[in-house]
Amino acid sequence: MTDGRSSSQPTFQNVVTNEGNAFSKGNGIFTAPRRGLYYFIFHLVKKRASPRIDQCSCTLFKNGSSTGLKAHIDPEDPSGSGGADIGSYGVSNSGYLVLETGNTVSLEGCHEPGRFDDQSSFSGYLVMPM
Repeated sequence: MTDGRSSSQPTFQNVVTNEGNAFSKGNGIFTAPRRGLYYFIFHLVKKRASPRIDQCSCTLFKNGSSTGLKAHIDPEDPSGSGGADIGSYGVSNSGYLVLETGNTVSLEGCHEPGRFDDQSSFSGYLVMPM
C-alpha cells in the first residue's frame, strides 16, 4: 500500500479481484459500471512508526464528497512507554451506497496512508442492480 494521488488518499497495489476493471489501482478509485446498490468495506492497519502510531483513519467518499462513513482509531500511549504505541492497530467500517453508472467511490481524508500496512483492504461489490 502506498500514498495515492494526494497525501490523504491511499492506493492498493495488490488487487486480488477486479471483475470488470471497475477499480483503478493507479488512483485507488472505484467507478460504478452500472446503476445499483453496492456494499463497501474497508479495513485499515497502521504499522508501528517511531516513536508512535497516533491516528489511523479514512473516510469513504462518493463522487468527491464524504459519505459520513469513517473508520478511526486514536490509541492512547501506554503509561510509562515514553510515548511509543506498541504494535499495530486496525479499524474497519462498511456501508451500502446507491450508485449511478459512472459514480466514483474512494477512501480519502486518511491520516498518513503511507504508513498503512499491506494487510489494509478496500472492497466493494454490487448487491443489487437497479
